Amino acid sequence: MAWMVYALMAAVLWGASYVLYEQLLRTMSSASAMLFSASGATLVYYLISYSRKTVGHDWKLVTAGGRETMMIGGVILINALANLLLLMSMKEKNATVSGLVEISYPLFTALFAWMFLKENQMSPGTALGAVLILSGVACIYYFNRAAG
Repeated sequence: MAWMVYALMAAVLWGASYVLYEQLLRTMSSASAMLFSASGATLVYYLISYSRKTVGHDWKLVTAGGRETMMIGGVILINALANLLLLMSMKEKNATVSGLVEISYPLFTALFAWMFLKENQMSPGTALGAVLILSGVACIYYFNRAAG
């Protein structure tokens, strides 16, 4: 049950950050907003890793040039591009609509888990949820296309 609380709290915090980003984007570029945000996050994560005494071991793992090096590089590149595109979407439309469409990412999580890891993480309940998400995105697109 803790996973549900963590996920819901993350959703609450993401929602708050989207509203703050939307306000920032009225006076700041998407790239700069992400740069400042990522710089602050880097410091926070470093302090957490340092206090848990994991940063040394994990640094060695990532710099060893193995699978973890490739994966962390991919995560950095993908996250940077995804965040930048999300902020660009917010600047073009708004945080609410962009966030509602972006929330379809779990569908792609399931797709990539199946494609790359050969894992089927779908149950009838999650499949129904996926259909509802797709339906929601379709509604958002349909009712917002005339509004610009």
